[in-house]
Amino acid sequence: MLYFAWSIKRLLLVLGSFAFLVVIVTAATFAKADDYADGLAAVQRQDYDLAIRMFTPLAEAGSIDAQTCRMDAICGKPPATSA
Repeated sequence: MLYFAWSIKRLLLVLGSFAFLVVIVTAATFAKADDYADGLAAVQRQDYDLAIRMFTPLAEAGSIDAQTCRMDAICGKPPATSA
């Protein structure tokens, strides 16, 4: 009976750890989605500096979409004018 109780505790610990991981990964995904949406909104407003700042961490993390959007924002910047 003692072995059975120990197995249940071990199972609950593993399930609890798994649930915690799912919550953390889900929260991180939503945060990245918000940054991506904010970057797209900045491009639409032609605020390329903000768009680059929003896409850079996502691009460095390996997001192909963010890398593409970051390059579009970099290329979409108007050339600097001399005063």
